[in-house]
Amino acid sequence: MKVHRDAMLEAFARYLPDARIRRPHGGYFLWVELPSGIDSDALAATALARGVGVHSGKICYAKDPESNFLRVCYSFVSPEQIDRSIALLGAAYASVARAT
Repeated sequence: MKVHRDAMLEAFARYLPDARIRRPHGGYFLWVELPSGIDSDALAATALARGVGVHSGKICYAKDPESNFLRVCYSFVSPEQIDRSIALLGAAYASVARAT
């Protein structure tokens, strides 16, 4: 999983450098903080329309959800798929950011 995690961290640095991510020491997911004002629901919908599934971070809160977080899984795809998918997510982010 370390290879997959590192591939995703590198892809975020390349394609979505505005995101803040803490390097997890284990697990299967990244918790991604987007700039304030970016709606994670809108980004998740835009990404899905481009073929990339991510979860809005809103589903991870019991109440009063933050709207600018994503939960992204890196465990079930290859490093090459990760790179392509985060490139598409970066394009979706740019589209959502322009509309904001």
